[in-house]
Amino acid sequence: MLDFRKAETEEELHGILELQSRFLKGSHTKDVEAEQGFVTLKHDFDLLHQMNVADGHIIGLDGNKVIGYALTMSPKFSDKIPGLFPMFRIVDELKEKGDRHFNNYLMMGQICVDYHYRGQGVFRSLYEQFKMSYAGKYDFCLALIYCLNTRSMAAHKHIGFTNLYTLDEAGAEPWELVIWEW
Repeated sequence: MLDFRKAETEEELHGILELQSRFLKGSHTKDVEAEQGFVTLKHDFDLLHQMNVADGHIIGLDGNKVIGYALTMSPKFSDKIPGLFPMFRIVDELKEKGDRHFNNYLMMGQICVDYHYRGQGVFRSLYEQFKMSYAGKYDFCLALIYCLNTRSMAAHKHIGFTNLYTLDEAGAEPWELVIWEW
């Protein structure tokens, strides 16, 4: 039986990192990545632990094995991961324009499901646990998705994320900043 909850132990955080390393962009052929999706950022244990202390990461477990995760990322970590600097810059610009109230949101730091557990509702269950854990504390969730990761784009839209902003600057790869309002 699968269990979905916040990560509690160092072993679980190491399980997240192990799964992350198996699905990191460039770990598989382009065809496999196009079909199965991928993650683009690699975290180190110390930062992953700090983020978990602030707001526990959501994990899916089969026994003691981490089979999926949804990383939480408070805006207070906006200066810790260079790959996310453009997203936080855009959020700050939207906040300054008064488009939305961006003082109380949680960032989806990354989500991943082991190949062997796909098609079993794990992605949805991770997000359901994410929402149960954080909807009372935060107003909404933001995520930054690489546009060429079509599996991830489709899965997030199926959950209820909608496009807030497209980052498509000359010389850079296209990304979508999406929002999930609960």
